[in-house]
Amino acid sequence: MKYLGIDLGSSFTKGAVLDTGAWAVTNRRKMSAPSPAACLPGRYEVDAEAYFAQVENLVRGMLDETPEIQGILFSTQMHGFVITDADFSPVTPYISWQDRASMERDSHGETYLQRLAERLGPDAMDHTGVPLKQNLSMCNLFSRVQQGQLAVDGKRFNSLGGYMLGRLGAAHVCHSTNAAPTGMLDVLRQDWNVSLIDHAELAGMRFPSVLTGVEACGTYLYRGKQYALYPDIGDHQACVLANHTRPGSDINVNIGTAGLIGRVDVEFSRGDYETRPYFDGMYLRSISGMPGGRHLDVLAGFLGKCMEEMAGAADMDAVWRFMTNCDGESHLRVELTGCFGGEGGRIEGIDSAWTPRELVCGAYAGMGKAYRQAMNRLGGAAERIVFSGGCAQRNAALRGRVAGAMGMPYEASGQGDAMEGLMLLAMVAEGRAESVDQARRLAERRKEGENAR
Repeated sequence: MKYLGIDLGSSFTKGAVLDTGAWAVTNRRKMSAPSPAACLPGRYEVDAEAYFAQVENLVRGMLDETPEIQGILFSTQMHGFVITDADFSPVTPYISWQDRASMERDSHGETYLQRLAERLGPDAMDHTGVPLKQNLSMCNLFSRVQQGQLAVDGKRFNSLGGYMLGRLGAAHVCHSTNAAPTGMLDVLRQDWNVSLIDHAELAGMRFPSVLTGVEACGTYLYRGKQYALYPDIGDHQACVLANHTRPGSDINVNIGTAGLIGRVDVEFSRGDYETRPYFDGMYLRSISGMPGGRHLDVLAGFLGKCMEEMAGAADMDAVWRFMTNCDGESHLRVELTGCFGGEGGRIEGIDSAWTPRELVCGAYAGMGKAYRQAMNRLGGAAERIVFSGGCAQRNAALRGRVAGAMGMPYEASGQGDAMEGLMLLAMVAEGRAESVDQARRLAERRKEGENAR
């Protein structure tokens, strides 16, 4: 059978046909995600109507091309939200994980994040799996409510994927992998944390039903045919699944627009990391905010500007070819976060002998160090790194440097995008596998058979 996979990333909106019979992801489509609207400094808001229009046009176009599709699965960027009325008409824009409204200050000079922390107390987040931080939906929503910019009584809270599903015809739902990054989910109970919601003065809102599996949650009617709709999956979990990450023994390094590192565990645990819901009752220990593609974009832009100043034109394709082939040692110490005009980053060791290659190699070494330190925070021994995310998949030099710093072999299978994860979920939805982990093991055996041939 065939399904339609839709991946709503920070940089791109993607679609693909998931053919479970042929074990193939085909007919891939890719377009730039909608740009943020003009808004207050530090905020990141995207027109929710325009975003839905892009997604529905993609869905309809792909259904027209492949009418035998049976259902639609979503993976989405996490932490963001859309507030709607009872008919899923948006009351707010899509407010992204990149939004920083919680860092705005009140009349007393406190940030709204600080105010919320004082209300909640030190132990309030213990069962959420996430620390209180600036990009949680709860925090950026709290800021807007406190500033009188939004009345939430009677309104619906939606994850990005839940909003798209509601507009297409699904019930008011949210998968646990997208509910947890809001900061308002009790991860152990897999349900909303009423106490947190009350303390954040959001009790008047209507929250979606939390789903943990891949059961259908509605139907999309198009040209007289009904297509099953499946709940929204967090893109990190989808990528971890796509790489066939094995519980307990693998470390997943996801370097896309942003950077993440994680490992699958059978038990909920607390530590200097987040514990996110995964599949089949398992959990994903993870650390976000790691160096990623957006940092390398700035570095590439810097090198391109140097080329333009010296040669009159910048060939960015040549810059990226150079960067993805950079390998070797560097005497520079480069920490990417905040470099080239931001706060917190630095470059040490520049002298008359430095070269652009040393700058790039130094940046990769800095990223490797950051991922090694994050791996140590996750705890426990591991046997292998599996890379995911477009930035990691396209950059062999970066993979080699990060793996070398972490001291482990790595898998570079060419998989790793969310579509491959949605394909395994489609197998469960169809009944070809009884669990997500069984689908992963079936896919691994198939891959081993192909390699043997």
